[in-house]
Amino acid sequence: MPDSETKMLCRKAESYYYDFLGGDDCEPVPQFLAEHISSCRFCSDQLQRLKEALSQTEDSHPQQKQNRADVNEMLQSHFAHIGQAVTCNTVKPFMPALLDKTLRLAIPTPITVHIDNCPQCRQYLQKLRNAESISQRPQSDIATIYKIDKTAAQSTGLYAGFPIKVEVTKRKEPAKIIEFASAAKRRLYAVKLKPLLKTAVAAAAVILIASALFINTSTAGAVSLQQVYKAIERIKNVYIASFPPDQTEPVQQIWLSKTLNIYMTKTGDQYVLNDIGGGITKSKNPVTGRAAEGLLTGQTAAGIEKIMSGSLGLMPFYSMAQVPPDAKWNRITDKSIQAAAEGLEVYELKWTKEAYDGYGVFRKWRLFVDSQTNLLRKVEVYQQLTPDSRFTLTAVRLIEYPDENEIRGIVGELSS
Repeated sequence: MPDSETKMLCRKAESYYYDFLGGDDCEPVPQFLAEHISSCRFCSDQLQRLKEALSQTEDSHPQQKQNRADVNEMLQSHFAHIGQAVTCNTVKPFMPALLDKTLRLAIPTPITVHIDNCPQCRQYLQKLRNAESISQRPQSDIATIYKIDKTAAQSTGLYAGFPIKVEVTKRKEPAKIIEFASAAKRRLYAVKLKPLLKTAVAAAAVILIASALFINTSTAGAVSLQQVYKAIERIKNVYIASFPPDQTEPVQQIWLSKTLNIYMTKTGDQYVLNDIGGGITKSKNPVTGRAAEGLLTGQTAAGIEKIMSGSLGLMPFYSMAQVPPDAKWNRITDKSIQAAAEGLEVYELKWTKEAYDGYGVFRKWRLFVDSQTNLLRKVEVYQQLTPDSRFTLTAVRLIEYPDENEIRGIVGELSS
């Protein structure tokens, strides 16, 4: 076990990991720290993880290199605000760059956590994304402070798996008007932003190492598992059709609406409508004409409410907090799989599930993601009984996002 002096050297060395690798704009590493990093097993392991995480952004294509440079600049400008109170006025200059699909960030930053916690900023970012015309809006009373805290990596919640702590406070200052530039989608490098501090470099390295341990995303610009879960939180209505492998007729269809507070299924010819708000359940078979209505049991209502408050049945785990430590999240680059994805990005989530006899069953979900919205469009479920056997496809799910009127129309047909 490292002694206290060694641990202190390790903490000091963290600030120089990036410089030790010879990163852009690197600073000289003090000789005693360079010697410590070279001889310390812990620092060497951390350095290797950082190197691997950084190497994932490597690409020989000129456009990819330009995108990587832009992402680096964005991260630098974001982390310049670490430990400071971030308000809507702070976030304002960053919003245009956040609309750029080529500058996707896979880790939380002091800027993005403010948007996560500020309803007004999220709303107006979405309006900008939808190209709606807005020239000004009042600043909210939300201020966020982003801090590095390694113990927080084991916590639950929105930033589970990341070594950060986010404080959300209410400001008492009167609301100010935020003016948006007319060129709303200008690139980040056209914005004059505060330069990156040395402590921000160290913070970014710590977060990158920790996130690389928790979620392995294979390429720069990829959608992270956290972003998928965050996208699911925004869903109001969803339709899921489940198919056995190599079949074209669904064995089950599900319509879920948070806004209407209903959960409806169709299995074979049988429809079942659960109205949570009304506390009733209806069933109908259009083929036989048989129909029934009754009170919704508390157990059924609780089960549906849990689905609605979690991942809506779209993911194998209720929330990010329940993703097992051994889970691996990778982007699929196989050309044959990508060709069949019809413009969607393809990812795989792998983990081990303990079976009843104590042996592990290996699971894999292949997810087809819309990179513009981070929403799932298709899921393939696989199972592997032993490490030496091949993964077997067990189910396919197609996913759509109907609006409230479409859901009402389907419910109306059932009720008629």
